[in-house]
Amino acid sequence: MTYKTIILAAETDQEINSVTFELVDLARKLAPDNEAEIVYPTHLNHDCTEQLAETTGLTVSRLKIQGSGEYDPQTYKQAMQSYLDQKGFSFLLAANTTRNRDYIPALAHKFGSTCISQVSDVKQGEQDNCLLRPIFAGKYEAVLEPEKETAFLLIQPGSFQAEPPLSRNAGEVVEYTYTGKPESIRSLGMEKDLEESEDLKNAQVVVSAGRGISEQENLDLIKKTASMFPRGSMACSRPICDMGWLDYKYQVGETGNTVSPEVYMACGISGSMQHISGMSGSQLIVAINKDPGASIFNYSDICIQEEVVNFLQTFLDVYAENSQQGQTQDPS
Repeated sequence: MTYKTIILAAETDQEINSVTFELVDLARKLAPDNEAEIVYPTHLNHDCTEQLAETTGLTVSRLKIQGSGEYDPQTYKQAMQSYLDQKGFSFLLAANTTRNRDYIPALAHKFGSTCISQVSDVKQGEQDNCLLRPIFAGKYEAVLEPEKETAFLLIQPGSFQAEPPLSRNAGEVVEYTYTGKPESIRSLGMEKDLEESEDLKNAQVVVSAGRGISEQENLDLIKKTASMFPRGSMACSRPICDMGWLDYKYQVGETGNTVSPEVYMACGISGSMQHISGMSGSQLIVAINKDPGASIFNYSDICIQEEVVNFLQTFLDVYAENSQQGQTQDPS
């Protein structure tokens, strides 16, 4: 039997998410001799399968889920199980997102397989490739080697090459239909909690606060710094929202907003993978943290080891002084 690498397509607002191309890149590094195939589960009538096949040159399976009018984890698990039962595969690669973590570990259990989340890199081991995932808030990396014949891997977005592969020929689109319904649950619909901030969505510069700002009143420094830029916006990590200091619409991370501004300033943010996944697409990442071992520094272009409140206050004072002297008008 020919074993394959199955890639679970990722989409955002019915558009192909760039992490799909990261999964294609990983498939070629992880098992270059395996044939790769993309599966696109959907309950919608319009999708991106044709575009994906044309862009990657790979076979794309449109898995049309007719038993549900919207996403629910049990139906998607059953549909994917039905699809994978027809395949001989070594790896299933998917993005480490909230939705995928909702049902893929249970899917792996059905196949008696290993499921490894937050995979951030791959390297050659003594016999086979080993997988790396961050532990202890990103300060260390666990090196793992699956012992099962099949492995379900949840990949941390931003870890691999996201450029679409160059393909001269479009891949084939194969149709699959799943008509089953959930076995033990009934979906009553989905409600969006809070709309994301339009300022944050369109910002060129994002100034983001973490627990390192210490006090709620120090958010004023974050707001003032963001306001220095024509298209600047404040943001934060999840703990700031959990403490009630800012609305969740300002949260950046796996369970919040995904942003990709020209400049991302991480102020007092430790750098958990949940937060990194929401801002790793930024063009320039500036981190300010007094802890020299903060994992955010591993993902930053400019690392400033300093107490964040003191740094921002000095930064604002210098800018104000230079502005009064007519030396600068735009800090960017």
